[in-house]
Amino acid sequence: MRHHYNIYGYGAMGSAMAHHLYSNQLKVSVRPSPYDNINNIPSNLLIKDTVDPRQIIHVIATSHKGINWCLNMIDMDFPQGEKNIMILTKGLMIFEGQIMPISSYIQKKYTCHHLAALTGPCIAYEMMQAEPTSVVISSTDVEFAHQLQSQLQTSHYHVKTSTDITGHQWAAALKNIYAILINASSAYSFATQENFNAALFHAVHQELACIIEYLGGNKETAFGLSGLGDIWVTCRKGRNGKFGYHWGTAPLTPAQINSAIFQQATVEGYMLTLSIANHWLRSSHLAQFPIITLTIAALSQNQAYASLHQMLTRYV
Repeated sequence: MRHHYNIYGYGAMGSAMAHHLYSNQLKVSVRPSPYDNINNIPSNLLIKDTVDPRQIIHVIATSHKGINWCLNMIDMDFPQGEKNIMILTKGLMIFEGQIMPISSYIQKKYTCHHLAALTGPCIAYEMMQAEPTSVVISSTDVEFAHQLQSQLQTSHYHVKTSTDITGHQWAAALKNIYAILINASSAYSFATQENFNAALFHAVHQELACIIEYLGGNKETAFGLSGLGDIWVTCRKGRNGKFGYHWGTAPLTPAQINSAIFQQATVEGYMLTLSIANHWLRSSHLAQFPIITLTIAALSQNQAYASLHQMLTRYV
């Protein structure tokens, strides 16, 4: 069965996925978020055909703050029938006092028939330009993952499958925070401490593997596309990496960097840190992981990077 893809949110990744699916001769419709400019969306993508709900894949493509809006819109557009969801958004949610990946949050709050997440190193404009890209579809439903794989992949867009949706979702969210840290350290001490920066890069992935395993995923996921691969891309080209660079070099606090340099863009790792900091730092289970915990504390408490760097030397 060839699915019809309804994309909720038309930001960088939502628009790139819409373009990719349409180019792959799949049916696509877009539900713009309140922050999207409707004039930027091709009119043919705004037309909603009458479709059997069982044929629709609801694609969540907003920032993590828009997850509830997406779920409400899905119910409004299709109040009855089975719901099949694919998550593009990378982030964590708070539910009943616990931090959890978006996939777990949806499963607790929402009834869906099939659920999958798409993660891995993917710069949106490279995807739109048909540059070689490799990603992972993860789902506990192997057949559903393979259906999506067969429809999404092309000669330049390579799609692997995994049943470890928990591990891939945690890796996809935490990699943004780790990328801020790695680039901050590199910018701060490149001339004199590249040995330390290399050791930090290794320690980050070891810690991510421990976190994933502790939370019920496969630790090897930390060293795959959603972990090591996505951290590499985010450090090299992503906004989170750029934020880290400024944190490591500029005499500005994280809040000042965000307001002065990223006025027109969302730095997902920084915004995620602010949203989960109180819960993370109060959790003895999560606070046992020192590198990510110290980074979350420094970012959320608006500290200069130099103070964090000194503390990290104890653990790397």
